[in-house]
Amino acid sequence: MYQHIDRRHLQKYSYSMEEYPFVSCLQNLYGIQDLHNIHKYIPPYTDSIQGNDSSTLMHKIFYSNFQTHIKPIYVSFMSFVYPILGEGFYYQNVPCVRFGLPGISWLTSFHKDSDYNHPPEELNINLAITNSYGTCALQIEQSPGSTYYVSLNQRPGEITFINHINCKHGAIINKEDYTMISLDFRIIPESLAHAAFSNNLSVLTKVPFRPGGYFSANAFRDNQ
Repeated sequence: MYQHIDRRHLQKYSYSMEEYPFVSCLQNLYGIQDLHNIHKYIPPYTDSIQGNDSSTLMHKIFYSNFQTHIKPIYVSFMSFVYPILGEGFYYQNVPCVRFGLPGISWLTSFHKDSDYNHPPEELNINLAITNSYGTCALQIEQSPGSTYYVSLNQRPGEITFINHINCKHGAIINKEDYTMISLDFRIIPESLAHAAFSNNLSVLTKVPFRPGGYFSANAFRDNQ
């Protein structure tokens, strides 16, 4: 029924970093040109923070500046996604930002997003801000239930669709000498919206999976 998710899994696309300047925006936001070395400019993580992947100072800076600095780029990026999808879609209002610092695991556990109330009609897009290779990358099943994990290897200017609903994914200890930074966001194809939307709440944000809640109030279409 949801073959659109399996069909897209691990498909990769390149986009223009000049047209969609996510990287330069974050460089300006953090005042750091070499974002892969951001761990050298922040206080060390404590044991209590390592188990929480969204409460650090880096996350707070990102989310507190999202509306003003990042959202215009993010919304315009949907024009890049549209021809790939080939139909209108709803998009996650605020993307997730990930920081995989050396020496830690940046996700608390391996999981499927279906374990956390996410609708099965969702597609997930992962967007690289820094290089993402080997142990610092997201680890995800190559196919649902396969238990064979691959690293989501990417470089800046690339996105990858992943089947986050049916494929287990997580992070391992980052043994690379740099920080991985990425964005990820969910979209709902307009043709599946009626089945997808519900009053179920996101486990983390407590926001309903509905337009104007977790997702954009209106579907993004080609004329936007």
